[in-house]
Amino acid sequence: TGLRGPPGDAGSAGLPEDLTPAPQPLLFWSSRTATSNMDSVQGASGLSRLGAAKEGFVEGRIRLPASGRWRIYAIIYRDNAGTGSTSDTVQITFNGNVVGTFNNGPQGYPCASPGKCLSKKGVQAVEAEVSGSLVTFRFAFKSASVDPEMHMSVGCGEAAFISAGVFGAPLPSGAVGTLKATITDAVDGKGLKPSASVSDGFSSDGYMVVGTPRLVILHGTTLVQEVAPDSGSVSVALPAGQYSCVATLAGFMMFYEPNCAVAAGETRSISFPMSPVLAPGQARIVLTWGPDPKDLDSYLLVPNRDSAQPPCEVWWKGKSCFSGTVRLDVDNTQGLGPETVTIVQFNPGTYVFRVDEYKGQKGKAKWATSKAMVTYYAPHLGAVRYFVGSDGYTLETVWYVMSIDGATRQPTKCSRDSCPQRIMPAYPASSFPNVV
Repeated sequence: TGLRGPPGDAGSAGLPEDLTPAPQPLLFWSSRTATSNMDSVQGASGLSRLGAAKEGFVEGRIRLPASGRWRIYAIIYRDNAGTGSTSDTVQITFNGNVVGTFNNGPQGYPCASPGKCLSKKGVQAVEAEVSGSLVTFRFAFKSASVDPEMHMSVGCGEAAFISAGVFGAPLPSGAVGTLKATITDAVDGKGLKPSASVSDGFSSDGYMVVGTPRLVILHGTTLVQEVAPDSGSVSVALPAGQYSCVATLAGFMMFYEPNCAVAAGETRSISFPMSPVLAPGQARIVLTWGPDPKDLDSYLLVPNRDSAQPPCEVWWKGKSCFSGTVRLDVDNTQGLGPETVTIVQFNPGTYVFRVDEYKGQKGKAKWATSKAMVTYYAPHLGAVRYFVGSDGYTLETVWYVMSIDGATRQPTKCSRDSCPQRIMPAYPASSFPNVV
């Protein structure tokens, strides 16, 4: 369902030189090979947390789909109670190298200076780079308490391919075009530039951007350029050709755009909306597209917790359901996106996500040129990507993208059986004569 590499240690035969590996989820708990005194109940939700003990560890290995240089991260959450000792620690080790030892508490990581850190809720984003096709990890916990609720935890992470070294595909050459990249917070649409206050997904100023986003441009497995746009956007001159791009920034899930192609003498504008990392049990849906059509709209059908009651629908005229547990964060009307929906809490039942071309005309839908992509983020999956024309199905001006199982939070691309045609919410007829 969609585009995502396989997690776990399933083996790696490598990829063709002209294919860039997508970012991979790092599911640490499910990839464990040894543990001591860990909390298996929390493990079931993807968290590595110390159990009823003062010391413990989890270690394991994750095979990646290609050999090369990878940028990886893990997320540390403070204790659930919010009153755990600030002397509690977890030591993070990747591929035999100790990245650091991190304390419990409200101070996030990384920090630009004392008191000026990533998160106000104690989220710590630990980054590293590794080479090869294997990630080994060890998380060693120490605590002053034996109460698991007082213990910090390590969630899932991701790995982004950033270079194959010297054996990549030959680079394009010749006439030049321009790639214009805009990197924003997917929740509030603000540019991600150093020291900016942006949304962490829950508070409007919950994050302070620490450091500079990194935009990696690849041709297949060959690194073309890595740039650091300190103003939230950057223009890069490139020989005309096919490229892929990945944006990374501490505290945010990686954003991958497999089609960063540029044409000679033209400027290609691409939006890179980055999702703040999510807590276990949550999810986020991000819609992006090209400059035409200007306005695509997101619709998420949300099941009622009481199955005998009708579902709710999140869209641009009804931006939240069930006390804000599902909400439309961003409604973009000027092209590129993003449109962002956050699911804070799942109900049992089936969710259905679809996209409508605003004021689209029957028989003249613009899906073929829209470059529409939907990315579904969930901590236990990483990112799953869906592309119009190859995933789900279109019916005139509507793209039925995916259904989501509320119990497992697992997405499945739509079929006509799993996502039957749904009448759009009521519009003023005079304004929308061609709505399907």
